[in-house]
Amino acid sequence: MYVPDEWRALADSDQVREAVNTLIVMHYPTANCPLDEQGTHPPVEEIEATTIRFFDDFSHHDGNNRSVKHFASLYSRMVEISQENNVPLVLLETNTASCNGFLGLSDSFLATLWTLDLGMQLASTGFEHMMVHLGGQRSYYNVSTSYRLM
Repeated sequence: MYVPDEWRALADSDQVREAVNTLIVMHYPTANCPLDEQGTHPPVEEIEATTIRFFDDFSHHDGNNRSVKHFASLYSRMVEISQENNVPLVLLETNTASCNGFLGLSDSFLATLWTLDLGMQLASTGFEHMMVHLGGQRSYYNVSTSYRLM
């Protein structure tokens, strides 16, 4: 994986410039990955408290680390590099959280609005494509999965 400064150095090489036709990044603003190899997740109470905090974070543009403006700002150098080298910048994979998302957040209307807002923010800053990861049958952000809460 290359970071912007490394890519800038590589971009000076005609050989690399000719071989690269797209810059791809993957980014999830939060994670719900298992805590250990057995697949243990945080306790439900901790997830509920986290979800409430995330609702606040995802619904503001004030520069918190989950706002769409902050998300886009992380890639400002990549946008410059892609434009300098006439190479499209693609967000290949994103959603509210990696590892299947969070019940109550990733499957919410707010998550839908945040995703649309993120797409518009990234388009306005120079990204050419954004792909939203929907996961498998047990993913909280899978649009075709229903959950039985009780």
